[in-house]
Amino acid sequence: MEKALKHTDDEIENLFQETWNLFKSGDENLTRRIFFRTVKDNDVDPRSLYEKYNEYIISLSEFQAGKYTKKEKQIKELYEFLQNKMYKLSFTSPVKRNIDRDKYLYDI
Repeated sequence: MEKALKHTDDEIENLFQETWNLFKSGDENLTRRIFFRTVKDNDVDPRSLYEKYNEYIISLSEFQAGKYTKKEKQIKELYEFLQNKMYKLSFTSPVKRNIDRDKYLYDI
C-alpha cells in the first residue's frame, strides 16, 4: 500500500466521492468519516484506496446475481472494506471460459 502524500481535505473528499460512486451502499456520512480516518491515521494514499476498491468490485462483479448471490461473493460496502483493511489484499478477476477453445480441445 502506498504511503499517502499530504492531501488536502478537498482532495480526500473528491477521492472519497469517486470511491463511493463505485458502489453506493450504506451510510455515506459514516463511510466518509472512516475513509478520512483511514487516510489520515494509517497514512494511506486515497487514490490507492479507490484503485483497490475498484479492483475488488471488478473481481466480484461476475458473481453478482441479485438475491441469489452467494454470501461470500457479495460486494461489501466501502465502510466494511475499510474497517477490515481489505485494501491490503490483492484481487484478481476470474478467468473467463473460452467456449470455442473448450469445444475444440474437449468436445464440450
